[in-house]
Amino acid sequence: MVDVKDQAKIFKNGLMANGIHLVMKDWIININEIGDILSDNSTMFIPMKSLLNYVNTDKCRRELSIPRNVDLAIICTIIMSNSNYYNDKELLTWLCSDLQESKCRITIRGMIPPDIKEAKTGMACAILNPCIHDKIATDGLINIIVKDVCNILLIGQVDGVNNCKGVTSQNAPCKNVVYSHEHGEYCKYHLKAAMQQKRKVKQSANDDSKTKKTATEFIQPKFPQPVNILKKPESFALVDNKDKSSAKMNIIANLGCLMDKVMSDRGILKPTATTDSAKQQNNNTKFQNRQEFDTLLGTLVKLSSGGSCDFKKLLGILQLILKKIPSIHRQVLKDCNLLRICTKLLDHPSECIAIESLRIKRALKKALESNQSDLSTPTFIKPQQQKSESTRLVNNSDKVMKDLDVILNTSSKVDHYVDAEKVQSTHARMLVLENMDKAEELKKTIKHVNVMASFCQDCNKWSETTDPVCKEQGHTQVRKQTRKEFHKCINDSCGYRYFSLNGQKPPLCPGITFWITKSFWIVKSGPIDLQIQIRAETMDSFDKEMNKCLDDGVFDHASPQEAADIFVSLLTKYGFKYIASDFDATMISMHSDEEILKSVTPDFKAVGERIKSTDIKLGVVTFSDATSVENHPVYISGEKMVRLALEKSNCTANVDRVYAFYPKFVYISIFTL
Repeated sequence: MVDVKDQAKIFKNGLMANGIHLVMKDWIININEIGDILSDNSTMFIPMKSLLNYVNTDKCRRELSIPRNVDLAIICTIIMSNSNYYNDKELLTWLCSDLQESKCRITIRGMIPPDIKEAKTGMACAILNPCIHDKIATDGLINIIVKDVCNILLIGQVDGVNNCKGVTSQNAPCKNVVYSHEHGEYCKYHLKAAMQQKRKVKQSANDDSKTKKTATEFIQPKFPQPVNILKKPESFALVDNKDKSSAKMNIIANLGCLMDKVMSDRGILKPTATTDSAKQQNNNTKFQNRQEFDTLLGTLVKLSSGGSCDFKKLLGILQLILKKIPSIHRQVLKDCNLLRICTKLLDHPSECIAIESLRIKRALKKALESNQSDLSTPTFIKPQQQKSESTRLVNNSDKVMKDLDVILNTSSKVDHYVDAEKVQSTHARMLVLENMDKAEELKKTIKHVNVMASFCQDCNKWSETTDPVCKEQGHTQVRKQTRKEFHKCINDSCGYRYFSLNGQKPPLCPGITFWITKSFWIVKSGPIDLQIQIRAETMDSFDKEMNKCLDDGVFDHASPQEAADIFVSLLTKYGFKYIASDFDATMISMHSDEEILKSVTPDFKAVGERIKSTDIKLGVVTFSDATSVENHPVYISGEKMVRLALEKSNCTANVDRVYAFYPKFVYISIFTL
């Protein structure tokens, strides 16, 4: 249940919410009405921090034992407001805070009334039944979505919610929002600077008092001190400050260095105060690190095992443990259950905590698998027995040779490991390249495979995935198993490898088709012969099939819809992306009288209606007499004439563009009907 101290209630000249006193400057709702709402048993107001500690609202209800028939609500203060549009719908985003440490982002959808749009910084509001979004934003703030505007209640304007008066390192004003009644005029990042300013003011005041004191002392008269006249005069003598014993001290110092060398050659350690203090300090540091590590580990176990916890505190504990790992003994790390806890925290809803757990897990594995000597346990050198001079010299030379062998062996081992790693990585790379080559060779040998594809009965078209245009227009589509054959472009310079479904081979290589569609929007300044050569094969095939239909009389007894269906199917088959109709020769049937604008032919209407179901665009070419139009303002021509003819004739064709001249790319993409 919620603590009594954190319950929302009316207090003095404001509101007690989230454990602090909110001094209200202006009330939007009557204070008696808000008091009745807060004391109602059908709604439970919980601190904002308690809600943000849970993954979703249902878990918060279970942990706080809130019944289903009781509404859940929080009180927060707006510190930033922003509105934008998504899919032509307005979204209002609030950055809210409990004026302490907790912040969240509230997203409001639907029809937003003006009073909520105009809510300013410092406005206290209540959110009824907040819905926590599953995903946490990149800035670490939890997102709360409000789908119904009725769940928002504006309470009033809070007094003392202002920006921090501090200045950043770049001489820019601080953007953090502070509550002056609780925290003062500075945020936690600029409190130190504020204290320094106060100290400077006090120091200047003290300096002024000192100057006044010295001035008064200087003004006051100084009386002579009494002198003892019975004291005898002292005798003075010259003293030589040069140390006459410097030569003896130098000899003693040289003897001390010689004794140190002798003791080091014998292998006896010379105990000194500095070494003992250094060892003692090192041992104290290790003991202190071990104690801190045990304390942090115990805190981590409590936070990870509990149902709700503060994400910031858990993240700070993980960061401190990561810093302590290098100074902890390997056996201690092996015996503790830190690895298991970090593995469990990898599934934490907060991305920062999951990443920090992964870092600790890697650091633990590195510390446990390292072959280096453990620096956390002290090592001592046992003094050797005194031997003869010849034996000592031999032992010293043997030690030097052994050390040299160890150094050489270590360097050779390192080189060996580096070479082995390079060979292994090169071998792995060669295996990857070999597998890629085998896959390419296997692709070349495979001519066809059986796949599941969609067939549109209206467009008579096969595709591996459902065409979104056909799906939007409600075409009849059937999912079947068909044969997918692979082909290679006959043009040697292209070499593009494409495929066909159920024998429905594209009329042109997709590589060349892609180039043509891209070149449609570019004005060509090169020779036309190259472009005609690319389209020659397709145009010849289209002309042959079109002439065959004319010779067989396919269009003689066909209705306009049937003829348009056959014509558009041929255009789709041979990859046409744009066709153009002459206004006088094809689009209209009358060239004089007042009925010209109503004389759009049924064939043009049928083709315009049928072409909507494809990706082919339709254009109209007409000619304009500029002189006649200028001399007769009543005349119409060009695009205005074509658009008016479509409107008067009830033609629903989508004309992409009207040309008052034949464009330069007419030989590529325009085919006259």
